Amino acid sequence: MKNILKTFTILATLFFITGCNREFELIDENRPVTEIHYTTKDNKPAELYTHNGVITNTYSDDSGLLLLDGSINSLGRYFSQNSQLTSITIPNGIEIIENNAFYECSQLAKITIPKSLTSIGSNAFKYCYSLKLIYNLSGLNIQAGSTNHGYIACYANQVLNTPEGAELIGDYVFHNEDETPTLIGANYTSSGVNLKITYNSWTSSNKTNGSTNSKTYTVNGSTGDKFSFYWAVSSESGYDKFSIKVNGSEVLNKSGEDSGIYEYTFAYNRSIEVVVAYTKDGSTSNGDDEARISNVKLTANQGIDLELPENYKGESYAIGDNFITNDNLIQSITIPVSVINIGYKAFYNCNKLNTVYCKATTPPIIEDAVFNNCDNLNRIYVPMESVSLYKSGWSQYSEYIVGYDF
Repeated sequence: MKNILKTFTILATLFFITGCNREFELIDENRPVTEIHYTTKDNKPAELYTHNGVITNTYSDDSGLLLLDGSINSLGRYFSQNSQLTSITIPNGIEIIENNAFYECSQLAKITIPKSLTSIGSNAFKYCYSLKLIYNLSGLNIQAGSTNHGYIACYANQVLNTPEGAELIGDYVFHNEDETPTLIGANYTSSGVNLKITYNSWTSSNKTNGSTNSKTYTVNGSTGDKFSFYWAVSSESGYDKFSIKVNGSEVLNKSGEDSGIYEYTFAYNRSIEVVVAYTKDGSTSNGDDEARISNVKLTANQGIDLELPENYKGESYAIGDNFITNDNLIQSITIPVSVINIGYKAFYNCNKLNTVYCKATTPPIIEDAVFNNCDNLNRIYVPMESVSLYKSGWSQYSEYIVGYDF
């Protein structure tokens, strides 16, 4: 069904464990400005950085709902440094996203920006590494790679103005300015994880009031890796607390009889210091006065297998310039027979990409640098009868081209 969108948002995300899901969403013009809808990684209410003006913060039917005590025109630091926030819809009527509003929301993959927005504060989206492809609805002058406007585009592959007459087709968007529809966005999912390394478990040993027992894990991870463990605390509620700190910032503090699973996803290559601690501060009864963690491990994302749509309304189409660049997760790409042109730097610097399957017997026309800086690329599979045509037409990549029986 044809669905012409005058305003919409496309956002991506890299869920480095469950994969990356690029979604499209219309803004509900009638949604009250007192309602902020969001999702979290663990499907629980977000732990808010600030609570000013909040009436309730609930979670049901896979969606969070933050209710405010009155209409607002600016969005403050409710979600700042929230590592569980995965998506949020900013209601129409919000004009300002304030300084540091989503600072260090490392899992934030999808954000719907209202057309009422006029400005974004300093560092509002700094360290939001999961934002990969963003549609700008508000007319702000946001450029890919820019550090202006709160870093919203700093980690994006592409930041695109909403094209007039753009059409939503499943999880793909085609731009119809030319006779040939051009694919300018894609949806892809991860194929899973692999265990990289295990670490020693830990059990607190302190039984004396005023003491703290802790353990430090130094973890070197790559983009898409996940450091995780099971944790449990048994103490009197409100006393004898178990805590987790990542690079000095506290991400969990629990007491009583409680347990859970902690996960940290690496948004980029880095080293982190994770400190688990149990502080004995005065309880006299209830619980075992103990904290422990187990199943401590680092797992690695296997990578993403990207399959492009078979056609556009049964017809051929093109892949746009800079379609997906600087991606650290795509390991293979399948290009269907209906693709007739691949744009400039379409897959530039996809450093995990190792295999391309191109099914067309007539090679698509490729622009410059389509697969440049794809250092792990070693095979481009093409139809058996078309090997010589590809080696001629795609001469800069001829050493990778081999025949394949599709």
